[in-house]
Amino acid sequence: MPQDFAMPEGLEEIRVPAQRYAVATYTGPYAGLKGCYDWFFGSWLPASGEEAAEAPCMELYMNSPQETAPQDLVTKIFMPLQPASVTAA
Repeated sequence: MPQDFAMPEGLEEIRVPAQRYAVATYTGPYAGLKGCYDWFFGSWLPASGEEAAEAPCMELYMNSPQETAPQDLVTKIFMPLQPASVTAA
């Protein structure tokens, strides 16, 4: 955002630190997002060799529910990652 951007009343600015993210793209109604999160954390993450960082995931809504049929909505889910722990053998 520009330095002189005036935040609208009722909104709050937060700063997101630069880091690595895994990104899953979900297509479908918002009610199905939980299933994507379940897959992301329950299947993809354990098999990936990555570890989730202690930070919240973010969602980016690629189209508008006012202009898009529910089955065509596209959402990107960003999971923050941290370096995998090294375990002694």
